[in-house]
Amino acid sequence: MSRHITLSILILAVCAAVSGADTFKHRQTGETFTGFVTQKENQGRTLVYSEKDKNFSPLPLAEYEVTRDNHGRRNSVVFIPIRNEEAIISQDVAQTIADTIVDASNKGPRYIVLEIDSPGGRGDFMKIITTAIAATDNCPVIAYISGGPFGGAYAAAGPVALACEKIYIAGDAVMGSAAPVVGRNATAENVAEYQELYNSDTLAGFASYTASLAAKRNRPLPLAMALLDKSIEIIEVDGPDGNRVFIPRPDLKPQQTIVRTVSKIETKTLTERDAGGATTVREITQMVLTLRAQQAVAAKLADKLVGSRDELLADLGAADAQITYTRGVENAVRKYVAAKRNVQSELVQVDYLQQRTEQLQAQLNRLDEQVRTNPTTIEQRRYDTGLGGETFYRGTERSLRRVRETRVPTASRRSGLGRTDSVVIQEPSAAAGQLVNELAMTLADLVRSYRRVIGLVRRDPGVLPTTVTIDSLQRNLDAAIAMQNALMIRFR
Repeated sequence: MSRHITLSILILAVCAAVSGADTFKHRQTGETFTGFVTQKENQGRTLVYSEKDKNFSPLPLAEYEVTRDNHGRRNSVVFIPIRNEEAIISQDVAQTIADTIVDASNKGPRYIVLEIDSPGGRGDFMKIITTAIAATDNCPVIAYISGGPFGGAYAAAGPVALACEKIYIAGDAVMGSAAPVVGRNATAENVAEYQELYNSDTLAGFASYTASLAAKRNRPLPLAMALLDKSIEIIEVDGPDGNRVFIPRPDLKPQQTIVRTVSKIETKTLTERDAGGATTVREITQMVLTLRAQQAVAAKLADKLVGSRDELLADLGAADAQITYTRGVENAVRKYVAAKRNVQSELVQVDYLQQRTEQLQAQLNRLDEQVRTNPTTIEQRRYDTGLGGETFYRGTERSLRRVRETRVPTASRRSGLGRTDSVVIQEPSAAAGQLVNELAMTLADLVRSYRRVIGLVRRDPGVLPTTVTIDSLQRNLDAAIAMQNALMIRFR
């Protein structure tokens, strides 16, 4: 644990930034003006808005003393929603949230408020958002864990709140490591899928990063890490100095007394019935951290309990501010939902085409075996022209360009007009030709479907079900193309 603390302190020292400033005083001339800093640059200088001149100018900020006092800022507060379950499982939605934070900061509001009600998501997409928050030192970014359908900020949504300057939390909200299953039947399969999607074990790899966010805001590191790492059991202890702290259980020292266990092992028993009525019982075990609003505030993981947005604004001193609600995130969510629906439809088509390809290939192999083991005998009549021994064929002979190589004369008889030969051949039937044509068309459709779904997934990896990876799709596409090429060589 001490190694993580040391790492976090180092990151804290690197990440410390100047607060968003509103009054600017030139260090040499003493010239003073009010305005706000943006995240835009022009020729290596930062664009700064001057309230007096009503315009943006590039300034060398190192030449100015800057003070945050809300002078020169616009009297507005921007609310950005992170209330959709898609927010941190979609790369496009996460990037839209990040871009919206940056864009809002460049407009000079008094505060940006992230309204959070999320079951969690992917660690890499969470970092897209937290990186944007960390870069937004030109405007205070506030977290408001509002509660709602999901009940708070869980798993990867927790670090998003921890990256903010302040965290307000509604009385019925929770900060935790595993969200309750919402909107799904509580079968073992659905619960396992939900957990993999929103609080996957892979999030543990981001625990140290989360600790650095907590250290920057002077929040308890062990609790922050336990939001993502479900292998950590957190206890609250009383030290010799009388101070209570949170530590992982393995770090308990003899002079410390356990007050309570904060996280604990939770086992869920789920019963499933199949179509035949057979019952299967499965158990899902995990380490769960759940802090209700009062507990989160008492542990200093959150700053203050509030009952509404108005109460939050009043506490910020912005009760008279104009409220702006951004719409870009909802638009990104709608696009993501549409893309996910398209991917699911394509995957259904891919499954059908894949099964049909395997059926046709098996039928063609069986037919080839029948042709090989049951050759056909045909008769050909050869005529002697009398011109230098030249001959020509007529009658029942078929185009041997479509016939396999085996051509063995089995009998011969002469007549006045020529000689008739009986020939054993291995020739595909009409049914084989139909199979080859259908297989070729099915493979062409399969390749197109794989390419379409891979294209959609590359634009937003979060649209894939947790049981499918883009690598497996690419391997299947390569196999379909190889089968296509083999079919062309075999029957050209």
